[in-house]
Amino acid sequence: MRALRILVPASELRSFVEQDQGDLVWLPTPSKGSVAVVSIFLTSPDAELSLPPETRDARIFGKVQTPVRTAWAIYAYNPIDQTIAKVIAAERAKLKVIPAPAAGWPSGTRASLWEDRTDHIRDTLELAYSDDAL
Repeated sequence: MRALRILVPASELRSFVEQDQGDLVWLPTPSKGSVAVVSIFLTSPDAELSLPPETRDARIFGKVQTPVRTAWAIYAYNPIDQTIAKVIAAERAKLKVIPAPAAGWPSGTRASLWEDRTDHIRDTLELAYSDDAL
């Protein structure tokens, strides 16, 4: 079962100076016009998760196992299709009515918009406050 999906359009990513952060896993930047997708799947504790061979550019990058269940972290990126483009536009419109970050906050301050649907799919869309985006 997919418990959560986090969508981050390539346009929302900002450059920074990489610092060694120990066990932190750095994921590749999606190509322009794509959206990075991080999904958390839950399985029974003894299940082994494998990706279908036709799954392109996807990777399992983390796993947390307990006696009750296992959580898997999977990363992929996909081109932004019309459906996702509409969602991004609608969520960006919501940012226009949310109070802007406090004066002095840097451009690129993050906003996460959450959707919890009746079919149990949970999505969060990561967007950045910036003068050009709003």
